[in-house]
This record gives sequence, structure tokens and C-alpha cells, in this order.
Amino acid sequence: MYYFYLRMFIEIPQPEWYKTRRIFSVKLETTVDDILDAPACEYCGQITEKVYTSYTCGDAILVKATPAAGYYCKADDVLTLSSEAVLETLVKARKILFEQGDTETARAFGTSIRHEQDIIAQRKKLNS
Repeated sequence: MYYFYLRMFIEIPQPEWYKTRRIFSVKLETTVDDILDAPACEYCGQITEKVYTSYTCGDAILVKATPAAGYYCKADDVLTLSSEAVLETLVKARKILFEQGDTETARAFGTSIRHEQDIIAQRKKLNS
């Protein structure tokens, strides 16, 4: 396997977890109508627009989620995933992990789920 690093190709052995990683695909039901109003771009402050994208997260456990609702800034060409889409991804991945008997990892996802729930609650409070 070759990785692009500092604009040159170097051969780096894959870490052990990479060979045994698990990959999940989840279909998200959160729509752009379900997410909070588009915030200003974190980089330039311009107005963003609601869009759909794909989302991949994780290393040893890789979760691929589509379609993921998020925000796009045309000025900076920056795409940001919505907390609602992240939350739904984590909840669905956690359910799969529990079903497969990996309760330890599933419980660890609970911390990230609570974090995203807090972010959504704070943004709702600010928007009201």
C-alpha cells in the first residue's frame, strides 16, 4: 500500500488494525429540512447552504454514511457535516455493534452520541 505524504510516494506498512478493521455502511434518513438553519462558515463567515454529501468516520471501525445532510460554503469550498447527520450515523453504527456483540465499542460510541446531542441542544438554544 502506498500513501501520499509530503507530495511523494513512500511505502509504509499498514498498521495491524487496518488489516482487521470492520466497515459498516449506513443509510441516513436525516434530510436537509431536518437540520438546523445553515450557520455562517467557520472560516470566512459567509452564509452556507444546506447540501447532501457522504460521510466516513473511524479507523479500526470505518462507518460510511449516505446521504449525509450538511452545509457548504461556496466562498471557501468547505463542506461541513451537520451534527444531526453525525448523531444518526453514530446511533446506527452503535446499534450494529450491539447486534454483533461488540458491547465495549458500542458503549464507547455513547460518549460521542451524548456529545453530538449536547451540540444540537446548544445550537437550538442559540437559534431560539
